[in-house]
Amino acid sequence: MRIWKRTGNSLTAKLSLTIIVCILLVIVIFASVFSTISKQWIIEQLDYSTKQHVTYVSKRMEAEFEYYNMLSTQIIVDPDIREQVITATSSSSAYDKFMARRKIEERLILINVSFQKKATIKIAIRNDWSTMAWYNLIEQGYGKVVWFTKQTEGFESYTTSDVMVLGRALRDLNTAQTLGVILIEVDRRELMQELSPLTETLKGDYAVVDATGQVVLSSQGDISPFMEALTMLDRTSFGSEEIAVTRTKRESLYFSHPGLDEWTLITKVNTDELTQAADKVWSVAAMLSLVALLAAGTVGLVSTRKISKPLIKLSSLMRIGSSGNLSIRSAYQSNDEIGHVSDSFNKLMEQMSDLVGQRIEDARIQTKYELERQQSEQSEQLKSALLAVASTLDLEQVLRIAVERMSDFVPYTRGSVCLLENDAIAAQAVQAGGRRAAVFSSLRQELRPGSAAYEAYHSMEPVVMKDPRCAEGSYRLAVPLLSRSRIVGMLEFVSRHEYSQKEYDTILIYAAQIAVSIENACMYSTMTEMAVKDGLTGLYNRRYFIQVAEEQVQQAEAGSRQLALLLFDIDHFKKVNDTYGHPAGDLVLQHVAQGVKAVVGAAGICARYGGEEFAVVLPECSVSEAAALAEQIRSSIAAQSVVTDGVIIRVTVSLGLSVWSHEKQSLNELLKTADEALYRAKSNGRNQVCCSA
Repeated sequence: MRIWKRTGNSLTAKLSLTIIVCILLVIVIFASVFSTISKQWIIEQLDYSTKQHVTYVSKRMEAEFEYYNMLSTQIIVDPDIREQVITATSSSSAYDKFMARRKIEERLILINVSFQKKATIKIAIRNDWSTMAWYNLIEQGYGKVVWFTKQTEGFESYTTSDVMVLGRALRDLNTAQTLGVILIEVDRRELMQELSPLTETLKGDYAVVDATGQVVLSSQGDISPFMEALTMLDRTSFGSEEIAVTRTKRESLYFSHPGLDEWTLITKVNTDELTQAADKVWSVAAMLSLVALLAAGTVGLVSTRKISKPLIKLSSLMRIGSSGNLSIRSAYQSNDEIGHVSDSFNKLMEQMSDLVGQRIEDARIQTKYELERQQSEQSEQLKSALLAVASTLDLEQVLRIAVERMSDFVPYTRGSVCLLENDAIAAQAVQAGGRRAAVFSSLRQELRPGSAAYEAYHSMEPVVMKDPRCAEGSYRLAVPLLSRSRIVGMLEFVSRHEYSQKEYDTILIYAAQIAVSIENACMYSTMTEMAVKDGLTGLYNRRYFIQVAEEQVQQAEAGSRQLALLLFDIDHFKKVNDTYGHPAGDLVLQHVAQGVKAVVGAAGICARYGGEEFAVVLPECSVSEAAALAEQIRSSIAAQSVVTDGVIIRVTVSLGLSVWSHEKQSLNELLKTADEALYRAKSNGRNQVCCSA
């Protein structure tokens, strides 16, 4: 009141005093409110930043686990390793077992070298470790990945390193029996390096807890706070992509899944020091603002004109700053209120610049996370495609699936996968415009000189060149499919753009697996053909002929269709063997087989029935048609002789024909009547056709 009376009749002084008092009240209220808001803001910013880092670290851990999962998958599908493991478990020879184990180690070294990161890979053979608890733990996973540590019961006898171990059962494809388990040892320090941003950037602590509640990784020796926090959390209450948060007065705890749904990552961040610092900062700021305003009011009554100039300048700078230019700074240097305002303005600009920089960094982290997510999705697509290709042993299906699944992760306008035999295309699957792939088999198409496929075949390296036959700007990529240093096929793309290094690397990985699948399918096809065909003549063997003939008889009976059966043998074949030797007899058998195939073609099924005896089943064939075809077989064989060592051997055959009827319903009856007709043909002088009654 005394100060108010001393102002006298000066309205300016009273107004100034009133304004100063009101400003003081506003500042006190503002400082109190703003201190509370700022504390909450700091916690929210810390919470946002921590979640970003936890998400980033979790994705890095997920990528790390997925990497070793892919490594184990590569070992699982490797046919050489599977073959040697079978030998090591089933062979009775100690030497064979020793060599099999040695080859397994060499193959594991090659697979390990092909991956970017090096890991210690072992295969525990069933006969050696099947009684161990950790072995049974992996075996019960039925081919799924099992993670455990060296503290797992019985495992310390296998390794003494401070490692985490990925275990996966290697099973027999036929019996589903476990042959052994794959063990990939991962150094804990590599995984802790992925978690280092939590301690270095956030200045916090972390612990990773597995499904059994055991702490497998921790940034501090005392893990009791983490275990207490874990008991208060229902780990099934949040999904694999979520982060659960619990807070106390002094700290915040963040729970997430580090790549494995059964594991939990606990991150602890201390918030007490930050909020106390915020209270102190804003208390000091409020006090400094109060002093500055008192001084400004006093000086303002004396020198309004002197003060107005720097204020106008600051106002202009603020307008510039509000337009988005955060690099401006006030050059006004003074210890008065305007000087403090100038300093505060500069600090504000610096804080805003830091905030924008932080947002930019957050955006960069988010972009990086998105890229890693896309890489993870592409890895899953590649894995799915590789499993689809390896899921069948039918060659045409392998080619079709290979070319159709390529579009999942590699863009192209036209793609093809072909099988190469004797420097030529033997089979090919082609896809264009997103349609279903067309498969062409039984080809004999030479590689065109100068083409990308031709150059890739002769260099045994991928070749990229502009395609002159396509639209301008199109590129053709040819990748040879190598298996055991041998080209088994060719992978070819036509694209409107050049492939990036990342896409190129993906194509090479895909091509390597396709090569293995094609070779496996070819081997299966060869073995299947060997099982049903005669090795000397190339005709079907007796077992397969009986099977097909039975089916034809059943179809004839069900649909009342016509069916004929021929039995014939070579006249005086024993005399040929006795006179000219068995090699000459083999030539005669091959000559007869070629003659039969040339005449019958697709009209029937030809087989070597036994020794010098042959059989032909003719579906949808009447008596007259079958007799004419039999006569054509006889005359065709008799018209050409066999020449060996300068000797001409005249070959004739005698044929017996039987036709299906309701009286001769079974295959045995057909064969019996055909054999009787054959006997009559031989009795009547040979080199003729006789029909059953």
